Amino acid sequence: MKLLRGILLIGGSCLVLGNTYAQSERSGNNQVSPLDFLTISKFDDKSNKDRLFKIKVGTFTSSGTTVTQSIMGIGFKPRLILLGIGIGASDSIVAGLGWADSKTQVAIFGFRSDDTDTGGQGIDTSTVIRWTDTGGTVVGQAALVSLDQDGFTLLWSAAEAQIVSYLVIE
Repeated sequence: MKLLRGILLIGGSCLVLGNTYAQSERSGNNQVSPLDFLTISKFDDKSNKDRLFKIKVGTFTSSGTTVTQSIMGIGFKPRLILLGIGIGASDSIVAGLGWADSKTQVAIFGFRSDDTDTGGQGIDTSTVIRWTDTGGTVVGQAALVSLDQDGFTLLWSAAEAQIVSYLVIE
């Protein structure tokens, strides 16, 4: 087991704390121990033949306009994507988190403004990412169009240019 800049594998669970990859060390006997039940490796590591899946994390800037946007260069066709955004100031915070596979997408979002003492949250099953301003007006949202051979494609129906983090799993 390795801890590399924020990913830790223990007993089949993966805790992601940063933008990096982890790879289990094996004793050479191809048996899976309780500490490496999920083998995660770098997406470009060709030597690890017995990995169960691939993961890549990164960021992109949302389109800023209501268009289709392709995120390419992942290195494989994703089976699951997770997207997240957080925008904060001294008196307010806006957050959005979403995930999608080939059949389902869900976005969870919320906001809080101490200036106006308002807040709110919601769940949407027609988008994979959504965020609002501190008044609750949707300013960014996208639906998953496709999981592609080298990434994924989103359709922005409300677009404020922001940095969006992603985690994709093959």
